[in-house]
Amino acid sequence: MNSKISPGFLWVIPLSESTARVGLFADFDYKELNEILNEFLENNEELRDVKILKKYHGKIPIYDPKKDIVKNRAILIGDAASQVKPTTSGGLIIGFNCAKIAAEVVYEAISSQNIDILKNYQKRYRKMYNNELKMQLKVQNTYKSLDDDNLDSVILKLKEKEVGKIVSEYGDLDSQAPLMIKLIKSGIIFSVLPKLLSRKIFGL
Repeated sequence: MNSKISPGFLWVIPLSESTARVGLFADFDYKELNEILNEFLENNEELRDVKILKKYHGKIPIYDPKKDIVKNRAILIGDAASQVKPTTSGGLIIGFNCAKIAAEVVYEAISSQNIDILKNYQKRYRKMYNNELKMQLKVQNTYKSLDDDNLDSVILKLKEKEVGKIVSEYGDLDSQAPLMIKLIKSGIIFSVLPKLLSRKIFGL
């Protein structure tokens, strides 16, 4: 985690003793992302002077609450529908669930010979995910506004409160709202609010 690439992040996943996947997610163009990634590799002793075997890049379309995903006879699913979590940039489970909804709606539309039924796909998707993804957008916008000092302060305070235990019980990468609600109700989240309020953040 680094405020320079906020709300993005870097990761390293070891595959063996000599190989690893190194990745970067951030809101920059390819040239800037490449520079940030190269700088990360050069400044990391374990990764310095590595040989790059393969390189991939692509755009991650973060959730857009205003995006229409049904038009005429076309429906969008997954990345094309921006069904991507703002906090982690993942979306496999959302995509699987929406594919199931889409299949059911398409079947209903074909069976009844009524194309208007396709609109139910967007309605069902928003009913299932809008509140969750909007909460994640607020969390991500709050995180995006923090510098490194505030990030460190927030994380240390949460660690002092043993938030790890709450995360273990309520944490879910695909449904993060219950965890946020628990942190708010328990009062823990307010222990980090002074620094947030000083930066005029009241999104949560």
